[in-house]
Amino acid sequence: MYFGADDRLSAAHTPTASARAASSDVMARFDQHFVVYDKATERPATGFSYGITTQRGEHHHILDENGATTKADAAQAESLTLTYLVQTTIGVRQ
Repeated sequence: MYFGADDRLSAAHTPTASARAASSDVMARFDQHFVVYDKATERPATGFSYGITTQRGEHHHILDENGATTKADAAQAESLTLTYLVQTTIGVRQ
């Protein structure tokens, strides 16, 4: 996903491979995460905090070194929205 200042990102949970292979008596699990890229460099973005909204509320954290959010998981499919990104590190492009 490429993120710009005017973009709003959202995604739906997808079943994990183990959930797809699980028998019907085991509760299926769904998980999803975002990976944020810098539009100018097309490399993973770092130095941002973010908020993700699920049906269970809003979750806040910091992007990892690969530009990824933490995984949001649920027992059933639900929507997932990246509600904000805030730069936490100042850098100069070369």
